[in-house]
Amino acid sequence: MKKPVMSLLLLLLISSVLYAQLPNGNRALLHTQTAKSVEKGRLEIFSDMNFYTKAGDFIGQNKPVDFKTVNYWLVAGNTVFSYGIADHFDATIGIRVYQDTHYDNEFNLPDDLFLTLRAGSFPFGRGHFNSSIMTSFRIPTAEQHNYPLAQYASGALEFGFLGAVSFYVDPYLPERAFNFHFNMGLWNHNESGRTLYTYTRNFAGHLKGDKLKATRSSMDFRMAMAAVFPSELFDFRLEVSGILYLTKPNAFVYSAEEWAF
Repeated sequence: MKKPVMSLLLLLLISSVLYAQLPNGNRALLHTQTAKSVEKGRLEIFSDMNFYTKAGDFIGQNKPVDFKTVNYWLVAGNTVFSYGIADHFDATIGIRVYQDTHYDNEFNLPDDLFLTLRAGSFPFGRGHFNSSIMTSFRIPTAEQHNYPLAQYASGALEFGFLGAVSFYVDPYLPERAFNFHFNMGLWNHNESGRTLYTYTRNFAGHLKGDKLKATRSSMDFRMAMAAVFPSELFDFRLEVSGILYLTKPNAFVYSAEEWAF
C-alpha cells in the first residue's frame, strides 16, 4: 500500500511543466481565476513545475580580466490543494516545493505558502454569468526573498483582493462550450521597513554587511483574462495578464518591473 501512495506523492511533486507564477485554484488556466467555487466537500489536488535558464553576459565593451559568464536559472514547483468548505466558499493553499534564489543558500526548500479564500459561484444573467470575490495571502516561509528572475517577493505577509466574472455560453455544461473569464484586483507587498538587500561584498561605496531597507510598501493593480475554446479532443486557451504599480517599490528591488504577457 505504501508504494502506490509514495508514487502518487512523487507524481504530484514533479509532474507537469506547464504553469508558473503564483498557484491558481483552477487547474485548467495559468494565471486567471474563474468565478466558480469548488463544490462543497470536494477536494482537488494538482501540481506544476517550471524551469527557466539564461546566460548572463557582460554589458559593455571592456570586460574585466577575471570576468566569467554567469548562467542564471530558475526552478519552481507548486502543489495546490483546493477544498470546497461550504456552498459558494472554498479555500486554496499552494505549497512551493523548490525555488532557486541565486543567493548563498542556493534555493528555498520550501518556498512561500499561498492561501486564497474565495466566495463565488454567484450566478446572474440566467446562469450564463458567475461572479466571485477573493482574498489571497503570500505567507513568508522561505529563507530568502527579493531574488531575481521571479515575481517580486518582499518577505513580508503579502495580501491582495481580486474580483472575477465568468461567462459561459452553456450554463448547464459550462466547460463544454466557449467560456470567458476576467479578473481585476489589488496586491500589497507590505514591505515598508523590511531589509530587502544585504551586501555580501564591497560595492559602489557600500561595505559588506550594509543593508538596504524598504522605505514604502508597494502596491500593484493586476488584471487577467482568459478565453477557452473547447473542441472534441482539445481545449484551446488564450490568456492575457499583467500588473501596473500604483505605488512603485524601491529601485534596488529585483523584478520590480510592470509586465504584461
